[in-house]
Amino acid sequence: MLRDIQLIRGLLTGRGVSLSITSPQPKEAYDATLSHTAIISDNGQAFKGYGYPSKPKYIIQGGEEFLILLPQTDLDGAYRVAEKIRRAMENATHPVAGACTASFGVAERMKGEAYSDLFRRADEALYRAKENGRNRLVTHDAMSNLLRIKWNSGWNSGNVDIDRQHRELVDMANDVLAVVITTSENREIESKLDSFADHLEKHFNYEESLLADIGYEGAQAHSMLHKKLLDKMSEIKRSLNAAESAEGGSLIVSYIINDIVVGHMLMDDVEFFSYMPKQKA
Repeated sequence: MLRDIQLIRGLLTGRGVSLSITSPQPKEAYDATLSHTAIISDNGQAFKGYGYPSKPKYIIQGGEEFLILLPQTDLDGAYRVAEKIRRAMENATHPVAGACTASFGVAERMKGEAYSDLFRRADEALYRAKENGRNRLVTHDAMSNLLRIKWNSGWNSGNVDIDRQHRELVDMANDVLAVVITTSENREIESKLDSFADHLEKHFNYEESLLADIGYEGAQAHSMLHKKLLDKMSEIKRSLNAAESAEGGSLIVSYIINDIVVGHMLMDDVEFFSYMPKQKA
């Protein structure tokens, strides 16, 4: 154990180190201890067969989990390695435990980051992978906390209902951004995106009805802007299954930040704020 710790500390003095924690899970109802022991004892020697790269890396066994250190590997590279292993295990049959899968938590070390913090972030990602249904891969991007939209009181229109709906959209947008960054599962991304899209359409319908009621002269043009945004959302959702996770994720992030928040809420919507009936909260 001491030798393992010294090895880890030595590896983490360099840059470009990623860490993957994996936990195998039997699909069938075998005794947990027996099944995990069987899987671990075999997979410790068989990661190469499961897609582990031939270039020497470091695997440390601990209880029911494996710690995979990837020197000179960024988050994207670690993601590809872990996903390759996950898919290979999903399609393989273990000689003792039978069909089995694995969940992965992946993190890249930040410059100067303590090894304990790197372990914590990878472990948090693994926990999220297990909580969200197992047999999946979740990355812990240290920059993800920066990609969060914070509501600014200067964005208020003065209309209580519109402002409440805008804040709800921002909250839901943050949920979508978080899942895009931290998971590779399209099903989870699609679920969050569907909820966001439904709320967006309801908000647009309410806004159009309100603008018509107050006789806003730009109501029809604003309605066309809504239609274009909803059409683009539909295109993104259709292309999500066909796209790689990274490509689909970048489209979603750009759409939410550039098209919805900056382009529409902070530019297009401001045009009618002065026409809105003011309300008291």
